[in-house]
Amino acid sequence: MTGQTFTLTDLTSMVFKANYDELKKWSGNDDILHSSYIQVYERLQRGSFATGDTINHAVKNVLNYYRKTIVNRRRMNGKQMKDNRPLEDSYLVEVESIMTFNDDCEKDDLVFQNQLKYNNKMVFQYLELTAEPFEIYILKLYYFTGMSYDQIARSHNLKNWSVNNILKKLRADLRNNLQKYINKMENLEEVQSFLNEGGCTNNRYHIAMELYKKVYPEKYKNICKGCRSKSLRIIQADFQIYLKLNK
Repeated sequence: MTGQTFTLTDLTSMVFKANYDELKKWSGNDDILHSSYIQVYERLQRGSFATGDTINHAVKNVLNYYRKTIVNRRRMNGKQMKDNRPLEDSYLVEVESIMTFNDDCEKDDLVFQNQLKYNNKMVFQYLELTAEPFEIYILKLYYFTGMSYDQIARSHNLKNWSVNNILKKLRADLRNNLQKYINKMENLEEVQSFLNEGGCTNNRYHIAMELYKKVYPEKYKNICKGCRSKSLRIIQADFQIYLKLNK
């Protein structure tokens, strides 16, 4: 359902009914509960609502919208009635902790999704340099279409052992070399960025040394730590050579 949108009438009511007892307890009274329902309903009715990745994600978003609306209405109600009691009661602590937890989960999910996209990009970027196009095609069939070894073999006039050998070879290559390739590409990007931003100037000595240690750990052991000018010249030259060799 990624990317789909739909009218919120049914979803808004469904979430409200399914969580009625919980929302009522948090609201403290029926006026706040029902005015919050109307506010959410009218706000979301003005347009459509992106589902996110799944219907469960959409439900969670609407429920959090109810919770936040109730929090705001309770605070407003307290101010109008000149209620000076602290608002950090058990209800607010609970609902805000839940919303904080959900926000953190969503951030973690986003980081995880971005990492997956990045890893997938690097996998195929690496395979394009090391594998045959047909081998990459077989890998995509197996992992992205859900086809079995037998289905791939029959549909492409191959033997099952042939499909197995292709996937086994690519898996072994990725297991042994992908992380090295990713490290190399990230190092290249960092070195290029470092040189573009001014290179080995005296006031960037410590940055240069840290990056040199990462790119050339063995050379770093032998570089003169007390000869700043000489070390910077060596690092600058080595970085330029590194870029030329790895283009």
